Amino acid sequence: MWHEPCVDGRKPDLVLFGPQIGLMVLEVKDWSRDAILEVDGSGRVGVRHSDGEKLETHPIVQARDAVYVVANRLEKEAPCRQNTGAHEGKLAFPWNVGAIFPNLTRNEAVELGLERGHPEGSIITGDDIGGRLAWALAGDKVAKRARIPLRHTLLVAERRREACRDRSHARAPDGDRRELCRARA
Repeated sequence: MWHEPCVDGRKPDLVLFGPQIGLMVLEVKDWSRDAILEVDGSGRVGVRHSDGEKLETHPIVQARDAVYVVANRLEKEAPCRQNTGAHEGKLAFPWNVGAIFPNLTRNEAVELGLERGHPEGSIITGDDIGGRLAWALAGDKVAKRARIPLRHTLLVAERRREACRDRSHARAPDGDRRELCRARA
């Protein structure tokens, strides 16, 4: 997990990367119901701050822009990409984005239209985390909320770990001969 890493001039709030969740970029906003003035269809949110009103990029759009940059970099690393098949050259694990609003309820997020135009499950509210941000860091719960195919991700990760235990048979689960263990050597 990285907190506010610099990603081509952007600073996403959280970048999670691991075998149980793949790659996930999350934006955390402390906005209250009263602070959100409008959510438009072009990926902008009007927010009232102590120093005035401001039109901001929707946090899902912020996270999506950052995950594309990270994913493009990771696709250049051999252990991170598919080497055969229909998805050759693409990441060998899932990626997803989300926004956490600990000061909003699920009903408020729906009323405001924060999830409109974005994948279902991409908004996590105070109701979902019980008002405690620590919950959001529990990978399996975040993955379930964000609709990541966790069971498949765990299966692939476990098969890769098994392949790396016996370097003489270091093959991907699909029989591909890519070097799975090089990064661990």
